[in-house]
Amino acid sequence: MLLALVVTHDGFSLWHEVFAGNTNDAAAFPQIITTMEQRFGAARRVWVLDRGIASDANLAFLRERKQSYLVGTPRSRLSGFEAELCTRAWTAVRGQVEVRTVSRDGQTYVLARSAQRRLKERAIRRRQLLGLYRNLKTLAATVATGRLKQADRVLERVGRLRERWPAAGRFAAITLQRDEAGQAQRVRCSWHKDKLKAALARDGAYLLLSDQTDWSAAQLWATYMQLTRAEEAFRTMKSQQLLRPIWHHDDERVRAHVFVCVLAYALWKALEHMLHNAGLRTLIRKQDPSQPQVDRPDRPMSPAVALRILHDVPIGDILLETLDGHTLRLRRVARPNPEQAELLAALKLTLPERLCADAGATSPRSLGLPTEGQPAEM
Repeated sequence: MLLALVVTHDGFSLWHEVFAGNTNDAAAFPQIITTMEQRFGAARRVWVLDRGIASDANLAFLRERKQSYLVGTPRSRLSGFEAELCTRAWTAVRGQVEVRTVSRDGQTYVLARSAQRRLKERAIRRRQLLGLYRNLKTLAATVATGRLKQADRVLERVGRLRERWPAAGRFAAITLQRDEAGQAQRVRCSWHKDKLKAALARDGAYLLLSDQTDWSAAQLWATYMQLTRAEEAFRTMKSQQLLRPIWHHDDERVRAHVFVCVLAYALWKALEHMLHNAGLRTLIRKQDPSQPQVDRPDRPMSPAVALRILHDVPIGDILLETLDGHTLRLRRVARPNPEQAELLAALKLTLPERLCADAGATSPRSLGLPTEGQPAEM
C-alpha cells in the first residue's frame, strides 16, 4: 500500500489517505495532489518534496497547476555550484548549519552545508580510501612476488575491490602491467586528486530548488526541514506502531488497520508533547569506552523510554470466595515504584485504582453481607 500523511509543524497528523500499493512514490504523486485538491480545495500550496519524488515530470505537473514547490536535488547538481561553495557569503541558521541562495533561470537554489554532516561524510570516505588502499597494497604484493600471474584473475580481484569500496573506487586509477607473455607483472594505483578536492569541497553540502524567489535562505531551509516531521511520523508508525507487515487482502481492512495506526500515532505524539512540556530528560549512564573523558549531556525523554518505564506497572486480580459459592474478581492496579511515580507526577497523571468493573457477585447476599432486617452470619 501507499500512505499519504499530512502533519503539522509539530508532527501531529491532520489527514491521511491510503492509495494502491506496488506504485512508485514519484508516479503516485500526481494522484496525491488531485486527492488533496478534491478534499481541501485547489489552494496555492508549497509542496516540499525529497529527491525521490522531485522528478522533472512532477515539477512540471506542479507548474501546470500553479503550485509552488521546494525540493531536494540530486547530489550531482552540486558540481555546478563549486564556485559558490568556496565563497564566504553564508548565513548561519542553526548550530553548525549554514545556507545561502543562488538565483538562476528564474528559480532559487539553496545551498546548505552542515559541519556534522561534513565530518560524517569525510569519515566514511576516509574509511573507504584506507580500505581500498590496503587491499590494493596486498594485491600488488601478491602480484609482485609472482603468487598471482593470471591477468584475468587480477582484473577480477580489482573489480571486486571496486565493488567493496565504491565510494573510493571512483578516485582511483588502477592499471595492470603485463610481461611479454601476457602475465600479470605489477599493479599500480594513482589517485585523481582533482576529483578528491572537489569532493572535499562538497562534503556536508546539499542543494535545494524552489520557485519562491522572494523567500530568504533561512526561510527556505526551515520550510524544507519540516519534511523531517513527516519522515519521523512514518518511522514511528513503521517501528513503534508496527504498521507493517500485516497481510490484509481486503481494502477496507487495510484502511481500518492504517486508521488504528494513525490513532496510535496521535497518542504517541501527544505523549511526546507532554514529555517536552514537562522538561523530562533521560540520564545517560553508559559512556563511550573509547571516549571516557567526554561527558555526554542528558537527552530529552522519548515516548519509547516513558512507555518502557510504565510498562512494569503490575495489574493483578484479587479472587474472593463468597458464602454462596460465587467468586468475586477484583482487578486492581498496583502502586507505582518511585521512578514511575516521579514520571507520572511530572506528566500530571494519576493511575486508576481499577481498570474495569468488578466481575462476579455484586449483591450484599452474595458477598455474605447482612441484608436489612437480617442478622449477620458468624
